[in-house]
Amino acid sequence: MTLVELLQLLKKHLVLVIVIPLVCTAGMAGYAYKCMPDTYTANVSLYVLAQLRSGTVQLDADGNIIEQTGPTSNDFSAAQTLSNDVIPLITSERVKSDTAATLGLDSLDAYTITAKTSSGSRLVELSVEGTSPDLTAQVANTLADTTNNVAYEAMDVQCVSMLSQASVPTEPSGPDRLKYIGIAFAGGLFAAVALILLLDMLNTRIRSSKEVEELLDIPTIGHFPVIKE
Repeated sequence: MTLVELLQLLKKHLVLVIVIPLVCTAGMAGYAYKCMPDTYTANVSLYVLAQLRSGTVQLDADGNIIEQTGPTSNDFSAAQTLSNDVIPLITSERVKSDTAATLGLDSLDAYTITAKTSSGSRLVELSVEGTSPDLTAQVANTLADTTNNVAYEAMDVQCVSMLSQASVPTEPSGPDRLKYIGIAFAGGLFAAVALILLLDMLNTRIRSSKEVEELLDIPTIGHFPVIKE
């Protein structure tokens, strides 16, 4: 089938081409605005600093420092590596269960938790998405505190500092309803074209002299005109 033939076929079934995408779009719009709840995102910035649990200083008789143990350049280098370890720690069952228990929740399954860091950076960005703006901010802040405590116990990281606490979001961050509506329209249009092509394939009637020539492999000698009364 050539492009011209396809366009002619679509023009013949123009009602289907218009109705099916509109029905799909209207259905998705109704579902998106009535059944999809607004979601809110709360963000927390964490700064990972590896340092010894305690520092000691040894002095000589004159008060000069002989030996000092505490944060060194190696600690800062280790912090970059530990930043990558903190990310799976944030989303671990231990941290999530402790956070849920602190907030009096059964679990954090209703929340989407993501954490990421840039290469070579000690900054970790924590994001929590939920349907309640107040509770979403509380979950984000409590997750940061719990991560700090668990990291100190598990990885000898004394400080996972919270650079900025999550504030209560005032505007929903999702869902992207227009995207879903656009996808529904495109899907409806594809379904309409597929249906029209299927109907055309199932239609076994001979509709032109060209089809006769293709089926019988003989030339057309003449045509009988259709006379309408």
